[in-house]
Amino acid sequence: MDESVTPIHQEAAEAPQHSARLPWYAPVILIGVLLMAAYFRFTGLNWDDVYHLHPDERFLTMVETSIAPVNNLWDYFNTTTSSLNPNNNGYTFYVYGTLPLFIVRYVAEWVGQTGYNEVHLVGRALSGLADVLTVLLVFAIAFRLFKHYRLALLAAAFSAAAVMQIQLSHYFTVDNFANFFVYLAFYFAVELLARDEQPQSAPPPSEQTMQTLLTRAGENLGIYVLFGLGLGMATASKVSAAPIAMLLPMAAFIRWVSVPQEDREWMAAVLFRNLVVAAAVSLLTFRVFQPYAFNGLFSLNPAWLSSLKELSAMSTGDVDFPPALQWARRPLTFSFTNMVRFGLGYPLGILAWSAFLWMGWKMLRGEWKKYLLPWGWTAFYFTWQSVNFTRSMRYQIHVYPALAMIAAWAVLALWEHRTEASGWLGKNWRKMLAAAAGVGVLAGTVVWAFMFTRIYTRPVTRVEASQWIYQNVPAPINVRIHTGDQVYNHPQPFRAGLAVTYEQPYRYQYIPQEDGQLVQVRLPHVLGTGVNFADQTLVLTIRGDREAEFPLAVGQVSGAFPAASDPRGDESLVLFDVPVEARAGQPLYIEIRPGVEGGSFQLAGAIQMGIIRVNGELVEEALPEAVAALLPGDRYSIRLTNHPAGLLEEISIPHIVDWEGQTGEKTLRIDLMNDEPEQGLYGSAEVTSTFTAGADARGEGYIFRFDPPIALQQEKTYVLSLHFETGAGRLALYGSKHVNESSWDDAIPISLNDYNPYDYYMGLYRTDLNFEMYWDDNAEKLQRFLTNLDQADYIFITSNRQWGTTTRVPERYPLTTEYYRQLIGCPVDKEITWCYSVAEPGMFSGNLGFELVKISQSNPNLGSFEVNTQFAEEAFTVYDHPKVLIFKKTAGYSPAHVREILGRVDLSKVVRLTPAQAKDYPGDLTLPAARLAQQRSGGTWSELFDRDSWINAWPVVTVVVWYVFIALLGWMVYPLTRLAFGGLVDKGYPAARLVGLVLFALLAWWAGSMGWAVTRGTLIACLAVLASGNLALFWWKKDEILAEVRGKGRYWLTVELVAAGFFLFFLLIRLGNPDLWHPYKGGEKPMDFSYFNAVIKSATFPPYDPWFSGGYINYYYYGFVLAGMPVKLLGIVPSVAYNLLLPSLYSLLALAALSIGWNLAVPGSADEEEGHKLENERRGLLAGLGTAILLQVLGNLGTVRMIWQSLQKIVAPGGAIEGANPIQHLLWGVQGFFKYASGVRLPVGPGDWYWIPSRVIPGEPITEFPMFTFLYADLHAHLLALPLTALAVLWAISVFKRQWKWADWGELAASLALGGAVIGALRPTNTWDFPTYLILGVLVVVYTALRYATPVQRLSILPVFWQRAAVAALSAGCLAAAAFLFYAPFSHWFGQAYNQVEIWKDARTPFGSYFTHWGLFLVVIFSWLWWEIRDWMDSTPATALRKIYPYRGWIQAGFIVLLGLIIGSFLLKVQIVWLALPMAVSAGVLMLRPHLSDEKRFVCFVVGTALLLTMMVELIRLSGDIGRMNTVFKFYLQAWTLLSVSAGAAFFWLLPAVQEKWKPGWQTAWQTTLTLLAAGALLFPLFGGFDKIRDRMSSLAPHTLDGMDYMPYSEYADNGQTMQLDEDYRAIRWMQENVEGSPVILEANVPEYRWGNRFTIYTGLPGVVGWNWHQRQQRAITPGDWVWERVNQVEAFYLSTSREETERILETYDVRYVVVGQLERVFYSGPGLEKFGLWENDLWQKVYEDGQTAIYQVLD
Repeated sequence: MDESVTPIHQEAAEAPQHSARLPWYAPVILIGVLLMAAYFRFTGLNWDDVYHLHPDERFLTMVETSIAPVNNLWDYFNTTTSSLNPNNNGYTFYVYGTLPLFIVRYVAEWVGQTGYNEVHLVGRALSGLADVLTVLLVFAIAFRLFKHYRLALLAAAFSAAAVMQIQLSHYFTVDNFANFFVYLAFYFAVELLARDEQPQSAPPPSEQTMQTLLTRAGENLGIYVLFGLGLGMATASKVSAAPIAMLLPMAAFIRWVSVPQEDREWMAAVLFRNLVVAAAVSLLTFRVFQPYAFNGLFSLNPAWLSSLKELSAMSTGDVDFPPALQWARRPLTFSFTNMVRFGLGYPLGILAWSAFLWMGWKMLRGEWKKYLLPWGWTAFYFTWQSVNFTRSMRYQIHVYPALAMIAAWAVLALWEHRTEASGWLGKNWRKMLAAAAGVGVLAGTVVWAFMFTRIYTRPVTRVEASQWIYQNVPAPINVRIHTGDQVYNHPQPFRAGLAVTYEQPYRYQYIPQEDGQLVQVRLPHVLGTGVNFADQTLVLTIRGDREAEFPLAVGQVSGAFPAASDPRGDESLVLFDVPVEARAGQPLYIEIRPGVEGGSFQLAGAIQMGIIRVNGELVEEALPEAVAALLPGDRYSIRLTNHPAGLLEEISIPHIVDWEGQTGEKTLRIDLMNDEPEQGLYGSAEVTSTFTAGADARGEGYIFRFDPPIALQQEKTYVLSLHFETGAGRLALYGSKHVNESSWDDAIPISLNDYNPYDYYMGLYRTDLNFEMYWDDNAEKLQRFLTNLDQADYIFITSNRQWGTTTRVPERYPLTTEYYRQLIGCPVDKEITWCYSVAEPGMFSGNLGFELVKISQSNPNLGSFEVNTQFAEEAFTVYDHPKVLIFKKTAGYSPAHVREILGRVDLSKVVRLTPAQAKDYPGDLTLPAARLAQQRSGGTWSELFDRDSWINAWPVVTVVVWYVFIALLGWMVYPLTRLAFGGLVDKGYPAARLVGLVLFALLAWWAGSMGWAVTRGTLIACLAVLASGNLALFWWKKDEILAEVRGKGRYWLTVELVAAGFFLFFLLIRLGNPDLWHPYKGGEKPMDFSYFNAVIKSATFPPYDPWFSGGYINYYYYGFVLAGMPVKLLGIVPSVAYNLLLPSLYSLLALAALSIGWNLAVPGSADEEEGHKLENERRGLLAGLGTAILLQVLGNLGTVRMIWQSLQKIVAPGGAIEGANPIQHLLWGVQGFFKYASGVRLPVGPGDWYWIPSRVIPGEPITEFPMFTFLYADLHAHLLALPLTALAVLWAISVFKRQWKWADWGELAASLALGGAVIGALRPTNTWDFPTYLILGVLVVVYTALRYATPVQRLSILPVFWQRAAVAALSAGCLAAAAFLFYAPFSHWFGQAYNQVEIWKDARTPFGSYFTHWGLFLVVIFSWLWWEIRDWMDSTPATALRKIYPYRGWIQAGFIVLLGLIIGSFLLKVQIVWLALPMAVSAGVLMLRPHLSDEKRFVCFVVGTALLLTMMVELIRLSGDIGRMNTVFKFYLQAWTLLSVSAGAAFFWLLPAVQEKWKPGWQTAWQTTLTLLAAGALLFPLFGGFDKIRDRMSSLAPHTLDGMDYMPYSEYADNGQTMQLDEDYRAIRWMQENVEGSPVILEANVPEYRWGNRFTIYTGLPGVVGWNWHQRQQRAITPGDWVWERVNQVEAFYLSTSREETERILETYDVRYVVVGQLERVFYSGPGLEKFGLWENDLWQKVYEDGQTAIYQVLD
């Protein structure tokens, strides 16, 4: 036998031995466990008292009662005629398994319980029985698998007490049936492994025939057959159980690897045969027990497939299906957390999943055979269900028993763990821990199960709430019976619906509630009852006086008035040709009658009077419902039954009204009579009143008292008779009216005690009021809300179905969400779901005029201790213990107030999302109310930045403190930096400053993202955390670090000099031109500075949007966090800090480039470098400085081209040189040169020297490069990301050079974590960069791990390559995970709109433009590649070429493909491919060179990547881009970084060869060419730098570091008028110093890049709207109209003379300050500005005035 093979039985033998026999007491304990399981499952089986409150069960019950047993097998299998087929009985959408359906039906037939109120109880009993048998299977599986009866008993006990299994056992659903068959199949898979005999050995070769293979019975064929049976029955119960099929191949594989190597080939054939047999059996079983999934023998039924597809579509959530809303935005962990908290309970949940991880760890260590089945099944099925859209813990039912087994295994494994160590707990501490865990978890789980089953021992909440309603919510007639010390309410109905004839018309005195014009009357239900008329005419008249001869208006409607959609008749609308003037409080008299005698109708429902208000809005006022009102002399009688014995003292009627409004008194008498008339009258009670309407149109309430009281006998039937005894009019009686939430939920009250609550005519609580919460939020729904609230006395909420789901998608349901918040009075800092989950009467104070008067909640409990399960997923509570809430209208209800509150919801912002779409939709990009309030209250400018403080008073001090702080930050984090960058020669010291900024910002940002206020205290705490961690690292590695300090002092000093040099260089440039705006080439500094200020001022993250009040910045803003946190900590004035940040970032980029060049130039790692220290320092310094110069000092060749074109323009006709031939260009250039030499100026304008080279490609593409980026000085995302990209490259080089030589796993983790933090920061800083550098980082990790990782002992069963591959995959996964997880809050909030690419078909880049931009890099890299390949060829003997001979076909094909791509590119007019593609391919080929250093391989890869990026933008662009402007811009910058560092290294490597090996002629030519190119690239910083310094807003502006100082010296003309900016300067300074918090301001909005929004720019305060296009671009996931609306509203505000419109705009955007300055007077001149004086000290007060500039504060 192969010694490397461990058979299953041998592995088991080597494990601790346990007897395979059960001791006598084990079956006794098992029976006890099964009895406990039965107790929990059968307690309260009829928990809903036959009210069928589970909708899925209700559906199954209806199906079950509709099908019938068949007479023979032919009928059974006949899909089209079988009486067992639900499709043949009206249920065409039946997607459950049919096996449970058949089992329940036939058992119900056997026990005679097939009725609708019976069969579901049979189903519940069988469901519980199936789960008890599953518990038995758990015992059997665990015992066979682990050979330990104690373990098996514990597993069975865990499963017996699992609450989710218990709950499902109380439902007649298919889940438990499927689960039983799943674990039956599971048992047979385990049985296959657990057989004690060895697998049969192969027969002799002479006997290995097909006949032997097919006939030999070995390998337990019967087990495979039984597994197939279990699998088939499981899938016939529930199709989603099909994955259990995976267990049999897994078991077969384990057996296969357990046999000797020489027997495996034969064994594989046997196993394959057995698996085929099992598959065939399972298919046949499925065919038998799910017969109607087929048409014919094995043809699938299209109807069944169609139903499955429809179900699958609903399960994805990408459908408009209300129940799917509960899964919107649920995290991947949702089912896990619910399972742990509720489905298993915390004790078992924590133990089970901890055990799952432990078992997985043991599998990695080689003990995988015994654990693969339970662990693999749990892992697969749980993951599958967790990533599905519907992440229900109920759908995880098939892993609960497996988890019970795994949990029990952990307890016994811990008990039997061998240990020699004693420790302070003694030698047996593991046994003690195991005993405590086993006993404690089992006890806790049983207690939780007992608590949960208490919900089945009391009335379900909907029943309990219904009982309360009957006793407390008044019906039309309420018989109050005194039964000792209690009063029993016996509600009675009053007939609804009114018969209308010509002789007895409907008359009503209508009193309008507000002024307007009555234009229509809506009749909700009209039913024609005249038998002699096919069509009738209904005539409605309006009179101003009851006796008036001529009506004010007449309307009519004709038709048959059928009951098409409602048995009460359909809706009819009566329109008036002439509107009726309606005055609030002045009565109008309505009459409705048939048009001719003999006609008759029946009216029902509440008639709606349509009035057009003064403002043009149509509103409807509801009249009391049409009921069988009493005329004088009429009687209304009802039978009084089912009452208790007691004294009848009174009857209350909540509302009685005389419809006609007759002024005289009327008497209404109630007689209580015997059911047998001859026995006479028991007593009477009467009330005399005018019965006028009053405040409630239904009239007041009255009490009819019987004196003396009447004794009622319980079994006796009485007659209650109401008699309109005296008076004139028509009396109508009304009870309470409630409003339901939705048609999708079960209504209350339930019909108890023979009460009929909902009958159309005799229902106690009939209502047509329904919010229909799932309908779209719009104006119609708002009106529905208002109408329902006006008419309702109560609101019944019967579960969390609506408030727990619609509020999850507030973008679609903003009105519904606000309604729920206001109804209960949920505080803004609380989730609505939390408020309703914990709500008790009196706990909150609602704002809609309703109060919570009753909740019915059934929590799992143990005595007084309860667990609130409302926080579980909906399905856990909504069926058997939903929370019912009943709200009652208060006396303070005000329709106007409700309309005001709900009317504030902006329904124009509704976004119709499906539940699945909601997870990718971040919302309307506005801050939640609590976050917004926190932002508005914080960020006071004067508290953050004191201009008179020592750090701001003296600029030199400011610069020094700033520079030293950044340096100290780097020194502080050096211990961590060197740990993560340990592969570098310099240990990453130059990058330490940047690492410090990244980590400091990350800590602060996470604090703000979690809702903690980011104050100076918070930032100091973040520094303290950083310092503490690095101090610990320093102490751990102090010897090494101190040695570095001593040994690398000179190098560190060099680094500091370089840092200071680059900082001072650029500081001088900023001093030359510190202005933060320019009217023509100001760029996007206004937006950047506004965002920068907002980020610093924001209390939390995401930061509020200063250009969209109420919103947050939906842009890659994280760079401002990186830059802003030190500014906020130090309190440096932002306009000064801006001009310090640019030199700092320039210096940080230079340091990263220095380290990149240094580490690429110096071979080996830090440990190998010591031998040639001095030489290496010299080489590294030159290479590093060269790389930095190439990256960020030199420009492209655009200045050279600009000079050449300018010379031509001097002499070209009209200065136009486009379209000329090359000879003409040459002639013009020469002539122009002589003209220039003679004194003619070049046609170059101010700013052109730094602007034009950044646009070398014709058209719209931007071709920026770092020197331009910094010189232009927009603190934009790409600038802020540049140092991070260099740091990411440096980290990748560190991993490369380290060659996977980690001191321990901690070092690897630190490096991957920091790499993830750096690369991940690119996503929220400049998203374009993130994919490129993440791919770079991942590939570097994979390459180095595959090449250098040492074998992993725990994976020794795998070949070395696969061990390394596992390490590579895990490490790369950790890097990517860190990159995403560190910045997860950004992803949570960010709404990504532009995420698709499209083919670019327009003009491509001319080769001349391409070379102008990349020429210097291309020449250097091309030269190096050519030399390296030549050297490779020269050093390779001819005999070595024979090795590639077998691959010559592939090589030839490659050349053909390359040639084809080049030719194809010319056909597509892509001019750059002929050079870029061969260079990229050459770089790739060069990577294959043996013995090539890792540094050179890295550069080859980077070169190839960069060249591919430059080719990519010729073919594709980002959808939504302006042409390909930003596509070229962003990817060209990435390519510049990669090519510049590559060119720096290539130049350094190539230079010695040029000097030593090249021929003098080639040497001279190359050096001359390179010198000319470098000189040309150097022209940009020279010409462009001086041009930028000269191109200022005003020549009088001082040279300071404050970017605002240009304003007092500048003027600006716009719209034909000139403005002095000094006024705005002083007003901005006033606002900075005097405005508290971050309130909204309103100022002029003008086109982009002009002087608009200047106050939001320089204060960071939120304005109503900023730059139109940029806001639409950044908020592109929302309709662009939202931004346009704000732009228009700003203009409307300044131009408006309407007080109402002005107040509405101020309130809509919560404006607190209004600016009226020169710009506002220029753009909004006219009478609208006069309002500021007219309404001063009324609507606002003037708080600042200077010349033409005033600031007004809006009054509360």
